[in-house]
Amino acid sequence: SLTSAEPDVLYTAIMDGVTETLDGYSRYEPPKRAVESRARREGYAGIGVTIRNEETATIIQDVIPNAPAANAGLQKDDAITHLEGVPLASIPREDRAEQLRGRVGTIVTLGISRKDTAPFSVQIKRAEVILATVYFETDKDLPRFRVTGFNRTTADDLAKAIAKAEKRPGGLPGIVLDLRSNPGGYLTQAVEIADLFLNEGVVVSTRGRHPSSSISYEARGGRLAEGKPMVLLLNGRSASASELLAAALIDAGRAAAVGTVSYGKGSIQNLENLVNGGELIVTWSRMHAPSGYLLDGLGVRPTICTANAAANAQPAAVLRKATQPGIATDWRAYKAPNKTMAESLRASCPKSDESPDLDIEIARTLIYNRRAYQTALSPASPARHSAQSPFQWRRAG
Repeated sequence: SLTSAEPDVLYTAIMDGVTETLDGYSRYEPPKRAVESRARREGYAGIGVTIRNEETATIIQDVIPNAPAANAGLQKDDAITHLEGVPLASIPREDRAEQLRGRVGTIVTLGISRKDTAPFSVQIKRAEVILATVYFETDKDLPRFRVTGFNRTTADDLAKAIAKAEKRPGGLPGIVLDLRSNPGGYLTQAVEIADLFLNEGVVVSTRGRHPSSSISYEARGGRLAEGKPMVLLLNGRSASASELLAAALIDAGRAAAVGTVSYGKGSIQNLENLVNGGELIVTWSRMHAPSGYLLDGLGVRPTICTANAAANAQPAAVLRKATQPGIATDWRAYKAPNKTMAESLRASCPKSDESPDLDIEIARTLIYNRRAYQTALSPASPARHSAQSPFQWRRAG
């Protein structure tokens, strides 16, 4: 009965009833899930690890650089067996992350099991931890910036990572921005990243039923890595804010993109914190790319499509079959929701959730071959392609 039901059960039942008739992205997050969502967006007070819970231990999957756990010497694959002397087997799995967290400055004692090492204990002082979303990696001679989400420091972290990489011997030949499997996050952070690279123009427009939901975000004159080639990597799990960023850079002719069509989640949600600690998330508007096309339901099509390419395909062979001007033009004509039309357009470069090495090899070709890069920038602009173009651009039948 209602009188005997737990409050969280009632909240969930009521809020699920409110949101179930709305779009697929409006939803209610109960308190425990909301805590995790806030931690990803804003950070949290804790030791700075990501974990996988098993029956008798919690396995450290990643140690955040410069966070308390890293400074205490904890390592990936360490098993946390005890928390304040209590075996983790006696603590419900869903409660362990919360107990690792606490107020900034408080100390937690952990029992650790490490391969080829005797079990030991370590005391760690909790601090504010912001999850890393920017990773600098190198594939042979190709520098790559992998962005896994958009939290409150992503734009600053990317700018710092690029500035640091530019000081390496030889500097940066170009920017490879890997947005594959990036589910999104803060819209404003994606706008700020676009603004790092764009001198002017619209970054994204939002449109909804309420007048205040219609906003146009303009670039303010960023000049980061100016004059250097830029390549984006996309796949079928690149969604939301990552699609916004990709569309802005592609439409401006600032970046070429390699991979498959993105997820197609082009809507914006407003978030309301509830008194029980949960969150109500309601769709507020839809995103339109600078060239006007609707992102929601369609997504972003890369300028160089690697869908269905063989794992051992050569970059040059894929480039010769790359996106044609007509397809890009049709894509940009998508102005309003139309499921049949969207499915037809998306079929020209079917989405894949994989992150193949072929994408990186094509990015390498574009970064180091300026002529190939200029050809790949914007197939929708015929003026970019002369009779001397190294690739043949054809419209798919």
